[in-house]
Amino acid sequence: MHLRPSLIASILLLLTSPIVATPTSNSGPAAPKKPSGGWDFKYESIQAQQNLVFHKCFDDFECARLLVPLDASSPDDKATASIAVIKLASAAEFPEFGSKWGGPVLFNPGGPGVSGVGIFLDSARSLQQVVGKQFSIIGFDSRGINNTLPRVSCFDSTLDKQVFSAKWGGKIAGNPDEVGEAYVRAKLYGSLCDRGTRKEVLRHVNTPAVARDMLSINNALWALAKPGVKKKGLQYYGWSYGSVLGATFATTFPDSVERMVLDGVLDPVDWVTGSVLTYLIDAEKAMDSFYEFCFEAGPLRCKFHTGTSPEDIRTRLNALLLAVRTEPIPYDITPSQPDMLTYGDLKQIVASALNSPLFYFEFLAEFLALVESVRLAGVPLPSDVTQFRSAVTCPADKPPVEFLDVEANTAILCSDMEALTTIDLAEIKNRLELIRAQSPTAAENFLANPLRCLGWKIKGKLKQNVDIFLSRNATFLERKQKVPYLLIGNTVDPLTPLAGAYAMAKIFPKGGAVVAVQEGVGHTTQATPSLCMADVVSTYFATGVIPVNKRCAQEVKPFSGQAAIKKRGMEDERILKNLALVRRMFP
Repeated sequence: MHLRPSLIASILLLLTSPIVATPTSNSGPAAPKKPSGGWDFKYESIQAQQNLVFHKCFDDFECARLLVPLDASSPDDKATASIAVIKLASAAEFPEFGSKWGGPVLFNPGGPGVSGVGIFLDSARSLQQVVGKQFSIIGFDSRGINNTLPRVSCFDSTLDKQVFSAKWGGKIAGNPDEVGEAYVRAKLYGSLCDRGTRKEVLRHVNTPAVARDMLSINNALWALAKPGVKKKGLQYYGWSYGSVLGATFATTFPDSVERMVLDGVLDPVDWVTGSVLTYLIDAEKAMDSFYEFCFEAGPLRCKFHTGTSPEDIRTRLNALLLAVRTEPIPYDITPSQPDMLTYGDLKQIVASALNSPLFYFEFLAEFLALVESVRLAGVPLPSDVTQFRSAVTCPADKPPVEFLDVEANTAILCSDMEALTTIDLAEIKNRLELIRAQSPTAAENFLANPLRCLGWKIKGKLKQNVDIFLSRNATFLERKQKVPYLLIGNTVDPLTPLAGAYAMAKIFPKGGAVVAVQEGVGHTTQATPSLCMADVVSTYFATGVIPVNKRCAQEVKPFSGQAAIKKRGMEDERILKNLALVRRMFP
C-alpha cells in the first residue's frame, strides 16, 4: 500500500507545526530598522512604546509592541516587558471607532506557550468571519513567547536547549524507568532555571501577569479613540488554556469585561490544585469514536477499516501498537538522520489525532495502514516522515520556529500549578496509574507536560485567585460583574471535557456564566464546525445575549467532513469552511 506524501505531511506537520512568525532575539531591543510591511516583517524593527503605535505587517495586518512593567505589583521597578500585538482591522464598512464598529476582540489560542501571533496569521480572517466583520481581531504573544520580550529560556545556547530536549523526549510510554528519568530531568531543569537574572524574569510570566497585560492592551487600544467615543471593557475569545487566562482576567477585573467566550474550558479547581486528574476523563470516548466513525465510513473512506464491527478496528490497532512496541520500525536511511518509529511515537500520533477528528482521523487511518503494511513487508517507512522526529535543527545557533514553546509552557504551567511542584516520584507514579485508567491511549502523552513541573522552584510574583477558583468567594464578583460569560464545549473533548465548563460556571455568581453545548468529538468546538454554535458566538459578541440550555447538533462528521460542507448552501458553506480553517490551523 502506498500513502500519498501529502497525507504523510498532513498527519505529521499539522499535528506539530503551523506557521509561526519569526522569533525576535532574546538579547534585548535592537536599534529599530525601517519596518517591512510584508511577510519579512520582524517585530524587532519597531520600537516598543507605552502606547500602541501600529505598523503595517505581514501584508494585511498591523503590528505594534506595547511596553509594560515586568512586575505590575511594583510600579517603582524599572524593568519592562515588550508585548507583541497584531491586529486585523474591522471590515471597511465598519470603520474603527465609528458608530457601527464592534470594537476589538482579544484572542488567545491556548497552550500555554502557543504563539498568539503565529496562530493569528493563519486564522484571523476566518475567525473574524465567525465573530463578525464589525470587530477588529487582536492577537498577542504572551510573556516569554516568540516575539514578546524577554523570551523564556534557561539555556545558554539554542544547541544546549535542543540537545537537552531531545534527551528529555516528552514521552513516557516505553517502560516504567522513563518516569523516573523524566522526574530527574525535571529536577535538573528546575535547578537550571533557578539561577541568575533568568529567575527574576520567570517570576513574571504566569497567568495573572498576562491577565494584566490584557488589561493594558485593551486600555491602549481604546486610548486611540477620539474624545467622545464610548469605550468598552475587554471583549475576549479564549480556547483551552485561554479559558483559564480569561477566567483569571474576569475574576481579577470583573468590571472591565464587556464580552467573554471561553471554549474548551479547563476545570478551575484542577488548575489551581495541580491534581491533573480531570483532563482525560473523556479521552477514551474520543478514541472509541475513531473506531466507530471508521467503521461507519467503510473501507473506501477509512483505510484502517476491518472486520464486522468497531471492535475489530480496535483489535487491529492494539495489535499494531504491540508489534511496534516489540520491534520499532526503521525509516529509510537518509544522509542526515537515520531514525525509527517507536511505540511512544505511534501512541503520540494517535493521541494527538483525537484533538481534531474531522481533519485528522482520515489521515490517521491511512498512516496506520501504511505502518502496518511496511511492518508486514519488512521494509522501512518512507524517509519523509522523519521530520516528526527532528530534534536538533541546523544551524544550531538559530532558534527553531516552534508552534509551542516548551520552556514557556513549563514556566507558565508550573508557576500556576504550585501544588504540582512539590509532589514526589511515588505520587506522580500513582497519578500516572490513575490517569492511565482514565485513558490508556492518551495518558503518557498528556502527562509529559505536568511532569516537567516536578523540579520547578520559581514562584510567580502575582498569585492566582485561588479562593474564587475554589468557589469560596463570589461576593466580590457579584458586586462587580457586568455581563454573563459564554462557556462552550463539545460533548466529547479529549483534553478539556465538558465537565470543566460546568465547573468553571460555578465560580461565578448565579447566571454569571452560561454553558452552551456542541455535540461532537474533539478539542474545543473549533474541532466540530457548526453553524449553530457560530451563530451563538456571533450573536453573543454582537448583543450580549446567550440562549438558555443551548445544544447544537453535530453538522459534519469525520471521514466525510469536506463532502458534507459542500452540500450546504453557499453562505453556510462559506461559514463552515472558515470554521474548519480556524481549527486546521490550531492542532
